[in-house]
Amino acid sequence: MSNIDIFPDADLVIVALTNTNSSSLINCLPLYIAEKLLDLPTTQDWISDLALTGTKTIYDIREAALGRDHLPKRVPDKPAAQALQAYEGTYTHPALGEITVRVEADSSSTTTTTTTTKQMDALFSKLGPFDSKLEHYHFDSFVVTLNDVDVKLTDLVTFRTASDGSVVGLHTMGEEFTRV
Repeated sequence: MSNIDIFPDADLVIVALTNTNSSSLINCLPLYIAEKLLDLPTTQDWISDLALTGTKTIYDIREAALGRDHLPKRVPDKPAAQALQAYEGTYTHPALGEITVRVEADSSSTTTTTTTTKQMDALFSKLGPFDSKLEHYHFDSFVVTLNDVDVKLTDLVTFRTASDGSVVGLHTMGEEFTRV
């Protein structure tokens, strides 16, 4: 992430670069530097008061986004309307790119009979660098959790069907993706 602050009357440009957007420091540091370089009176504690509290707020918001409080109320005992293989495919969005949905054996879920133990199949999705399991929620909706240094998000993935019952798209992150 980059930030350029220009102070034309002082003939000063301050450039701040960071490898994360999880901090308010990039916005506060140039103001702190400008105050010091230009011998301006200190108006705020840019580092302790603003940068640290702002960064804490960013992390608190991201932690809340990992929770499930924002999801709609779950309807229990409502299985997927389709076999998992019906959801497999590539879904595209003009700005966000492609989400690939696939079925594979889930090592965290098994079924055991008197003679065998078998891994259950589950849906997985790939969006850019995020490769996540889709956990069935209700009907044609699944929960996805994206958890990375800069992105922390839990959201619902709801598959859309045509009048003939075929899967034609999905809705997640407030956006519609169309099946290719």
